[in-house]
Amino acid sequence: MGGICMLISMATFEHLPVRIGGLAEAVTSLGEALLKYAEVMVLMPAHGLLQNGENGEFTHKPQKYCDFRIYVGDRIFPVSVYTTERKGVRIFLFSNEILDHPNVYHPREIFIQKIVHFTKAVPGLLNVLLKMETTKPDVIHINDWYCVFAGTLVKKYFKIPFVYIIHRLCHERISVHDLNEVNLSEMIDPYFLEGDLFNIEKFGAHRCDHLTTVSYSYLNEQWRTFFSNYEGKTTYVWNGTDHSFWNSAELGYANLPRHERRAQVLQDNGLPDGVMFFNVGRLDVEQKGIDILLEAFEMIMRDAVPGAEKVKGDIRLILLGSGDQHLENEARRLEERYLRNMKAIIKYLGRETTREFYGAADFCIIPSNAAHFLRNEAMIAGRSRSGPQHP
Repeated sequence: MGGICMLISMATFEHLPVRIGGLAEAVTSLGEALLKYAEVMVLMPAHGLLQNGENGEFTHKPQKYCDFRIYVGDRIFPVSVYTTERKGVRIFLFSNEILDHPNVYHPREIFIQKIVHFTKAVPGLLNVLLKMETTKPDVIHINDWYCVFAGTLVKKYFKIPFVYIIHRLCHERISVHDLNEVNLSEMIDPYFLEGDLFNIEKFGAHRCDHLTTVSYSYLNEQWRTFFSNYEGKTTYVWNGTDHSFWNSAELGYANLPRHERRAQVLQDNGLPDGVMFFNVGRLDVEQKGIDILLEAFEMIMRDAVPGAEKVKGDIRLILLGSGDQHLENEARRLEERYLRNMKAIIKYLGRETTREFYGAADFCIIPSNAAHFLRNEAMIAGRSRSGPQHP
C-alpha cells in the first residue's frame, strides 16, 4: 500500500455479491474508493456464501482465517472467520449455524440472532487480528442499526472510533429482556428506554463519533425528528456509484442499437417489444415508493387516467427486487393480470444482468421518497430517469 498507514473497517450486512438493496452497491463502491487513501477491510456475516459457491465476485476462494467461540445466553457457539478480497478490499466473512443462514433479513427471529452473533463475533476477530497481525482498525464504519452494537463494543474495548452511517431510519427497538437473555445487558442505557423497549438507532447516534446519512434531502427530511438531536457531529455523504461498471460500453449487447437491445431483453423475459420501463431495488413502501409505482401502472392499464387507452398497449414494465411481502404479492398479481405488459422478478439477479436491463430500458422509474443513487446508475447507462426531485 506504499506509505498508507490508515486501516478502515466497515461492518455491514451487505457487500457484493450479497445484494438485497442499494446498501451492497453503496458499501462496495465506498470501500473501493477509500483504497486511494487507506487499507480497507469489510466485516460481514457469510449469509451462506461459503456453502453456495457464489465466489465469482472475489479475487480468490475464501480461506479460513481463524476460529473462536462466543457466548450467547447460556450457550457457546463456534465461529469461523474466512477471508478473501475483492478489487483490493479485504473481506472477512463470519460463519456459524446462524451467520450462514442464506436469508439476510428474514425471518425476523433468525435476523435478530444474526445481529447478536455478529455483535459478539466482531470483537472476537479484532482480538485475533491484534494477535496475528499486531494491528487493529483506526476507525470502523457501522452501516445501519443492526451493526450498532458491534460498533459500540469495538469502541468500548478497543478504543476505536466509529462512524454510524444511516442508510434508512427504521425506528428499530429491541426488548430489554431479549438483550439480557443474550448477555448484552451492558448495552442498556436507561436514557434510550421506551418502556421495556430499547431504541437502538438513538443509542447508536448518541454513542458514535460521527453520524452520517446518504443524501442532503434525507438529512433534511429527518432533521427535526432525528438528526437535529446530534447536531455538531452529523453530516451527509452521497452514495457513490462505480461508473466503470455501469458504463453501457460493458453491455453484453453493446454492439446492437438500443432498440434492438430492448427487444432482445424483453423477449428474454417473455414480453413483446414495446416501450420499456425498468425499476430495481428493495420493495419498500416507506422509502422506495414502489406502492405508488404499482398503483400508477394499474391505473393506466385500467384506463383510470386520461389518455391511457392510447399508450397502455405499448407499456412494458420490468420490476426487479424483493422485500415487503405485500408488495411482492401485489407485483405478482399485476404480472398475472397483464402478462403482455409486466414482468415481476422477485429476487435479485447479478449486477451484470441488472446492467443489461439498464442498457435496454427506455425509462428507469425511480419513485423513491428520498434521493437514491440508482439515479446515478441510470445516468451512467445513458437512460432517461423518472421520479421525484431531490436535492
